[in-house]
Amino acid sequence: MIEFLLFLGLLGALSSIVFWSVLLGISPMPSLPKTARKIAQQVKKHPASTVVELGSGWGTLALCIARHNPTKQVLAYERSFVPYAFSLLLQALWRTPNVTFKNANFLTHTFTNEQIAVAYLCPRSMVSLWEHWSKNGFPRVLVSATFALRGVIPTQTLKPSGFLEAILFEYTTFKPTVLK
Repeated sequence: MIEFLLFLGLLGALSSIVFWSVLLGISPMPSLPKTARKIAQQVKKHPASTVVELGSGWGTLALCIARHNPTKQVLAYERSFVPYAFSLLLQALWRTPNVTFKNANFLTHTFTNEQIAVAYLCPRSMVSLWEHWSKNGFPRVLVSATFALRGVIPTQTLKPSGFLEAILFEYTTFKPTVLK
């Protein structure tokens, strides 16, 4: 009987992940350690006291940022319940009190010029993010892994220094440009 209940629980968890992956257009993926550390270092360079991670997946990036930036508060949004719950478990194990995980859509968050946004989002989500910011205000900084904001020139582009490391785009101004 216990095996059957475990099977049902696992099936439910997998179904939930598949459902949210289809709905959002991207699966929750843990951040690669080298990329997470590089993002945490970029965040450290900016004076803003709050970091907002957009789509935190399994929580590894938010926790890495928090551990490398103990004076900053990290607010991490994740819509898919299973990765969100796993993030809470990791947070308890790693004892990182400066992180708050929210099981919510990051597009409900009102950004201020005193916040750093961190994203590892697919192109479709980056478009939604730009539309949201255009109407509701921009953060001070955006650090985006792998995917750029289309039509906006990054302030800085950090190329991968090795295998299994993502390119980073940093934005401190959000003026659209005309692409030719």
